Amino acid sequence: LGIRLLVLPIPGKPAIYPEKLTRRVDASGQVRSHTVRLLTRLEQSGIAAVDLFALFEKLRRGTEPVYLLRDTHWSGDAARIAAETVAARIRELGWVDRGSVEYGTRTVTVNRRSDIARMIRAPGIESAYPAEAVRCRTLIPICTWPRGLSMTASRSRPHSPGAAVCTRAS
Repeated sequence: LGIRLLVLPIPGKPAIYPEKLTRRVDASGQVRSHTVRLLTRLEQSGIAAVDLFALFEKLRRGTEPVYLLRDTHWSGDAARIAAETVAARIRELGWVDRGSVEYGTRTVTVNRRSDIARMIRAPGIESAYPAEAVRCRTLIPICTWPRGLSMTASRSRPHSPGAAVCTRAS
């Protein structure tokens, strides 16, 4: 059938920041997730996978958080780096070649309410925490079309971060 499988186990926030959850961590300061063992078994079985656990453990030593402050979702930077890592792995496997469309990025800010507060389901707790402003990058295709037209980001449509318009190339 030509179907290819790439397994992408997603590290939960407690696996990357265990000290925020419990004092019961091993001598290295890590809680070993069952998913880490899954990655080992996938590798031993010859099944392609991407190890975001090792990537996120490395990222957590940097200055930017891997996850949002009061949320289980990745930060904008972590999402971008994870996407770049997956794309690199797919190219490394020879499944696709680099495309012909070039992309630029534009920074947008999204306000995100705490999903952890929402999951607790305690009356009033969600409103006690303000939304977190999250910097994200949206992809914008940049390509030259016939007759000197090119596609660039639309600055006149702020509610459509991925919107593009055709303009005459200069």
